[in-house]
Amino acid sequence: MTRSAARPVRGRPVGSDGAVTRQRLLRETVDLVAERGYGGATMRELASRVGMTIGTVFYHFDSKAALVSAAHVEVIEPLLDRTYAAGREESGFLAGVGAWLEVGGEVLEECPAIARFGAALQQASDPAIRAIHERVIQQQIDELHELARANASELEQSGHHWEAVADAARAMVIGLIDLAEHSNVPRSQAARSAAVAILTRSIGPTATKL
Repeated sequence: MTRSAARPVRGRPVGSDGAVTRQRLLRETVDLVAERGYGGATMRELASRVGMTIGTVFYHFDSKAALVSAAHVEVIEPLLDRTYAAGREESGFLAGVGAWLEVGGEVLEECPAIARFGAALQQASDPAIRAIHERVIQQQIDELHELARANASELEQSGHHWEAVADAARAMVIGLIDLAEHSNVPRSQAARSAAVAILTRSIGPTATKL
């Protein structure tokens, strides 16, 4: 008796590498959500894109919210951490912000979907998903605040209170995030370069008073 063609197996494929499968799903999730938005992205389309059954996707993640949250933690957060680390490793506020923005540009080139993914989370109907984006923004604010506080003496010498500089830099960085989320990579990169130049002219060694 000839056996008929096997039907797709629900669940984890035999012999598959769970960690590799998980990473494929998470990376494709970032791209899919960036393209479709949180509401428009579906588990079924994700399964189709990675060549898996819907059962395999649900084997790893029991809901879209769980999948997107994991994608943020395992794909997006390590990229963001690189930008924070670059800022912390430099000596001085300007050098720190410059390194942060430079590495942020590298991350954007490496993963162009990162900004649109963030925008999609911000616009999600699920409050828990929107909260992910809100935490990212708060982390940016906290990092800038600490960078300015740690270099208060340098900033005071330029004639500016460190908290005022932190507030100004925060507004600039949040604006850059918004631009990255709603524009193309070249425009975002040009704005990053301009931001560094503006900060340098404003609070650098040869700053011009406004």
